[in-house]
Amino acid sequence: MSTMRTSEVRSEARLPTEHGDPLASSSTKPPNGGSEQVGGRTEAPAKRPDKVGTMGPLTCSAEALTVMLFLEGSPAQPAYYPSFDAAVAALVRGDINRVLLPHCHPFTNQLLFDERFEFDMGSGFDKRNPPIHLTRRPSTDSVPATLVGRCAALPTLWPLVSESTPTLTLVPAVSNPAAAKALADGDAEYAITNEASLSAFGLSSVRQLKEVIVRWFPVRLRRAAWHGLEPGTAGTQGGVADPHVDHVGDRGAP
Repeated sequence: MSTMRTSEVRSEARLPTEHGDPLASSSTKPPNGGSEQVGGRTEAPAKRPDKVGTMGPLTCSAEALTVMLFLEGSPAQPAYYPSFDAAVAALVRGDINRVLLPHCHPFTNQLLFDERFEFDMGSGFDKRNPPIHLTRRPSTDSVPATLVGRCAALPTLWPLVSESTPTLTLVPAVSNPAAAKALADGDAEYAITNEASLSAFGLSSVRQLKEVIVRWFPVRLRRAAWHGLEPGTAGTQGGVADPHVDHVGDRGAP
């Protein structure tokens, strides 16, 4: 990687694949290294390492985070969460300094118009998504001419098959690994997932789906906005699901 030119990676980043309310937090410590009130006086907190969170592991988001840290030449520590909701909740708690989000996800649109968050547009970058596959469990039987059954997938990725294969029924999944697990566990007959999850769960590809280039943005919590947060308001603002609820499908990532 040391021989890669930054300009090449920014135009189309490629790296090997690595294996509520998001403001629901009862913490009262300021995020991103802010000051704390102690005994009526303000004390500067101890300096802590920069941490950047996203959905992962085994996700396209985790791979995009690797690319971002390479582009920045950053020593920041990556942190992985089961959903974008959980990653943003960690941002609000002050566990991480930034969260990496894809432009194509509805959750990103919601935060874009929320005054409590700042998008670093200048640090956005485009990255070709790792191959996405329609998969099934390993079988000696040939692939049926007409695919019928339940298909676990991120709702964001569902248009990749909904028109071409209308006989499939969506089972919403929170991430590509979650979709692969649902298939492996027998909760679906097919799944849309990435190559890392296909390999990790021992699935077979029915066909590779459309290639997509995604733009990624690092997002911070505005310092001024933090003081207006109400601790302990989980699941009450903005219609955003509680990130700690365990469910198959909601706010996933490619």
